[in-house]
Amino acid sequence: MKKIAFVCITNSCRSQMAEAFCLQLGKGQVKSYSAGLNPVFSIDENAIMVMAEKGIKMDNQYPKKMGDIPDCFDVLITLGDDSFDHYIKADKREVWHLDDPKGKDINAYRRTRDLIYDKVEKLVNEIQVSV
Repeated sequence: MKKIAFVCITNSCRSQMAEAFCLQLGKGQVKSYSAGLNPVFSIDENAIMVMAEKGIKMDNQYPKKMGDIPDCFDVLITLGDDSFDHYIKADKREVWHLDDPKGKDINAYRRTRDLIYDKVEKLVNEIQVSV
């Protein structure tokens, strides 16, 4: 089983969405995690709401710090900033330069969600083909 980590600064929105989509799309062939350099107390309510619009519940997810997840992955995705990705070992690394929708209107969250979905779907398909 391939392991993927999605990391960002606060682990409250983008990385949480990516983890949730990966869990859904990975269909048991991919194990996904998310974490942040400085995680906040809870997942952004707007992120939860726009994911629910797509039928994705994030009830079992919560913000985590880097030390809360394994330290070695097949794929490491950093969202927005890669200046801290040296904390985690990975065979493959990617940076997804996606704007953080925090503090913006709900449509910004929807746009970010949809971009993340497309990227996660492509990533999972690539992984499943290589398994």
